[in-house]
Amino acid sequence: AENQTTFAHIWTAKSDSLENQTQLTSGNINRDGSSGLAWTPDGNLVYSSRMTGEADISSLRLADNFAQQLTKNAGQNNESPISSADGKFIYFESNRTNSRHIWRIDTNGNNPTQITFSDKENEFYPALSKDGNWLYFLKKSPQGNVILRQHLQDKRIENITEQGKLSPNSFILISPDGKLLAFNNIKDNKGEEPNEKISEIGIVYLEEQNKINIFKFPRINSAINWTDDSKSFDYHENTPDGAKIWRRTLDESGEPKLILMIPKTTVFNIAWTADGKNLALARGKQER
Repeated sequence: AENQTTFAHIWTAKSDSLENQTQLTSGNINRDGSSGLAWTPDGNLVYSSRMTGEADISSLRLADNFAQQLTKNAGQNNESPISSADGKFIYFESNRTNSRHIWRIDTNGNNPTQITFSDKENEFYPALSKDGNWLYFLKKSPQGNVILRQHLQDKRIENITEQGKLSPNSFILISPDGKLLAFNNIKDNKGEEPNEKISEIGIVYLEEQNKINIFKFPRINSAINWTDDSKSFDYHENTPDGAKIWRRTLDESGEPKLILMIPKTTVFNIAWTADGKNLALARGKQER
């Protein structure tokens, strides 16, 4: 797919009228939000964008659509940004040291600080506990991927999943009530289709000794986004007709409910505010 062009811009919508979306960023070569999009506690956005060819972290102030690039000349990939609950820091993954680790910056981009330090492995997808004391992340290694958490004060590290038992792969998201952690679990399908990978949703019950349930939901190949009541999640599906956003409960017997269809569009990421009233979308096109 060498000759594929991707562009993405950030749009927002109110939960009671999702069809009425407002475009906030523009630019032909931008891939705004395609590799990370999150709300800050004060109702602004942080996202990863490729304006310069590198993926860098930017922030967007919604009051006046002021966009500010927060990382510069800091490796090729600065992605998956999230804001701390007190609004003071942005955590993200960066490969500026040649391997990928979790870093932190002030909200204006100052004081870049490396937070995780594996020797040979790479760390992805920062997520924070509700009390702000723990950083969760995914460590990828040839021996198997594993979800860990690191205490931000005393730096101790604990396992959330066991190496070799599960295969967490491409996102980690903590529910708004702080009790659940979702990830996707990639399995090789030993069934009909050779080399077919099955994506399952793993849910860690953080207040119940990290008990894990694996849900075999079909067709979820995007990151999920929790609803504000922590009982359901949304995910997007890109089809030849356009993008669909689905909502489903943690009950496997429930059918997914279509909450939004956007014709002739590709959605890369979605993010809800903590109160569930505003949706941000990174959307655009992928053209071959």
